[in-house]
Amino acid sequence: MDINREDIAWSAGFFEGEGCIVARNKYPSLNVAQVDPEPLYKMQTALGVGLVRGPYLRPSASANKSPHYEYHVHGFERVQHALVLMWPWLSQRRRNKAIEVLTLAQSTPPLRIRNPEGFTLPQNRTHCPRGHEYNKENTLRTKLGRRCRACAREKRREERADSKCSECDNLVTIAGFCSKHYELHQASLGSLCSIDECQRGQFTKRLCGLHYRQSRSDPSKIAPGLRTHCPQGHEYNEENTYVSKRGSRTCKICRREAGRKYMERKKN
Repeated sequence: MDINREDIAWSAGFFEGEGCIVARNKYPSLNVAQVDPEPLYKMQTALGVGLVRGPYLRPSASANKSPHYEYHVHGFERVQHALVLMWPWLSQRRRNKAIEVLTLAQSTPPLRIRNPEGFTLPQNRTHCPRGHEYNKENTLRTKLGRRCRACAREKRREERADSKCSECDNLVTIAGFCSKHYELHQASLGSLCSIDECQRGQFTKRLCGLHYRQSRSDPSKIAPGLRTHCPQGHEYNEENTYVSKRGSRTCKICRREAGRKYMERKKN
């Protein structure tokens, strides 16, 4: 990385007057806020780390107040890298604060100043923390940066090993069971399918797995008239059933609840 001493000296003076360094949940953070984003971008270019975000405008701000931009450097190594570059031009008060924050973050004896030429930025690293190479086949690009595909596969494999059905080796779908054994256990608990004469346990939408798959593939196989309860669990009896002109059934309790919510939204 090319180091421009004049720009770094200017960044140190700018940070000395406008910036701060804090530890949030033991994670160090270097922050500078300005209405004009140009000096923030200049500082970002000089130091080679951090992000400029904004514009931000507080809800409580007056109408005449302008939005501001913020320059953030997060993480121990990034903050330390920025401080190492600016260190010769920082005041003793800033140095003491930096040592205090970084010591708290690392929970070790006082800060050891690194050589900036030996520092490797995260985007320039060739291997992940577990030693896998960041090549074209093994690199996954996300909004948060690069991810190692091999590490992601190992993590998924570990999660799957811990999420097997207690009755078989299939993956868990709900309540610690696979879809097949979940129906059997739900039937023993009394949560049965809403279709008449079906003794299987509920899988979703008050239907067992068999009838739910049939309703997805061919809705005519599960006629609404065969259901004894509405999706919210209210029984379709004579007092609680409204029949429309087309012959479809509606739960009266659900209709009243929907009407009440509509009137509340209309008042607000």
